Amino acid sequence: MTGARLAFVLLALLVASLQSACSTAPGAMRAPAKPLVTNPHFASPTGEYGFSESNPILVGSLGGNSPVANEHLYLRRLRGPEGQPVRYERLGSCCEFPSPNGLFGDSALLDHYLVTYDGLAHPLSIYLDMYDPGEARAPLGFTLAE
Repeated sequence: MTGARLAFVLLALLVASLQSACSTAPGAMRAPAKPLVTNPHFASPTGEYGFSESNPILVGSLGGNSPVANEHLYLRRLRGPEGQPVRYERLGSCCEFPSPNGLFGDSALLDHYLVTYDGLAHPLSIYLDMYDPGEARAPLGFTLAE
């Protein structure tokens, strides 16, 4: 393993531990710095968006003070179809992909989360890209809070 790749893995582990701490920290429910989408109830027209490594939710331009903050801004606004709050657990980083916005060189990793809400029969996996900008929409079957 090269020095840069080892440093990337160590940084990813540090970010993961900070994310776990931040998700339960007092005062973690802050309003986002800017709206996530023009229409907060717009869902992806395909069932793949957000549920696939090849079509992750892009949260890199949400206005948080770090890539991790952008993920948390998004996850705090994600809701079930009837506005149910979503509970989430970070499963880890995965799925290296090319990105000019990654921390080391020209690649980055996705973050894999397990999400559920009251009334959902089984938790679902979603994939977030915290580095690249784009319109962060709700995956099919979900909404985003105002």
